[in-house]
Amino acid sequence: MIDRGTGASARALGVEGPVAGKTGTTNEGRDTWFVGYTPRLVAVVWVGFDQRDVLRLSGAQAALPIWADFMRTALGVVPATVPEPPPSITFREVDAANGKLATTWCPVVIREAFLASTEPREFCPDHGPAATVRSFFRRLFEIRPLAPRTAPSSPGVRRGDEDRPRGERLASKGRLPRPGLPTIRARYALHRQGRS
Repeated sequence: MIDRGTGASARALGVEGPVAGKTGTTNEGRDTWFVGYTPRLVAVVWVGFDQRDVLRLSGAQAALPIWADFMRTALGVVPATVPEPPPSITFREVDAANGKLATTWCPVVIREAFLASTEPREFCPDHGPAATVRSFFRRLFEIRPLAPRTAPSSPGVRRGDEDRPRGERLASKGRLPRPGLPTIRARYALHRQGRS
């Protein structure tokens, strides 16, 4: 269907019903086309110059509007009917970003057709409470590369320590900073050193 992608502007141009299509543009921008069809009608529009001049338009800009104008009239004569899908086709709601089965937390959900037994079986892991918790802990315990070592920025800080978060510096001395996120990181650093 032309509900998304480069052919989606056909809907804005007044083409309704079960219609599918594909735009095309040559690499040099000399030729553009749009191929579109309904279950009962196929139409192709090509736009270009005989002298191979550069058109500087895409298929959606040049050919699609001509095709849409023709189809609005043609669909009045040859109406598009919605065909019944064969029994070997199944439909599933999937996350638009990763193609996995959608959950209630997925921000963009699309309905896709699959050949039976090829549909996704795994639910989207990227959205929802579990993904939020995973993201939180990933950010909390991420290992950041150390910046190049420079001279100490303040007295009392050992060379190289200025590149480490304060919580890790205190943990290396066996002390904990005041409560908060640095405390969690410091405790984690002590735990990794076997001093928890």
